[in-house]
Amino acid sequence: MKKILSLALAAVLTSTACKDNTPNRFDGVIVDASMNTVTVKALTGDDTHTFSLEEADKTDANGLLIGNLISVTYQGKMSEVTPATQVATDATYAKAIGKWTMPDPIDSTKRMGVELQIEGKAGSINMATLPIESWELQGEADKVILKGRSIGNGQTSDYTQTATIVEKDGKTFLSLDGTETVLEKEN
Repeated sequence: MKKILSLALAAVLTSTACKDNTPNRFDGVIVDASMNTVTVKALTGDDTHTFSLEEADKTDANGLLIGNLISVTYQGKMSEVTPATQVATDATYAKAIGKWTMPDPIDSTKRMGVELQIEGKAGSINMATLPIESWELQGEADKVILKGRSIGNGQTSDYTQTATIVEKDGKTFLSLDGTETVLEKEN
């Protein structure tokens, strides 16, 4: 009887050891995404891992856009394609993508502003002296940082501007912090 109990206990311990159901988390930046997988580069270091999304809870995925921050929860050890149990991204990133404009104060028939694209790319719209070249998340909800160059009077200098995404009356706006400049998101 003692031998049977020992064998049964050994079998249970062996099967438990083979199945590692410990929840783990991998945080990084999305470098590739498809319908059923996402490839993530670690925030620090060069580790890159691909996760299967077939069984994952994607409630907080926010579009899985390349360049966005992501937190992937998975069980067990990493494999070539690790099954994710949950994925969550920064909602600000998805909200920021698009064209943000306001009426041109010199020519009311035109609009000016900025276009924020995936992978942190950006471009100015009808603003030749203020080309915005890139953008990134600021670290707080609904905050972004715009980066570019200020060109004027024969001088060029780097430009960095923090902005806040604000929703009001069913519309979305990008308010440049410390200024009265407010850009409306185009649909």
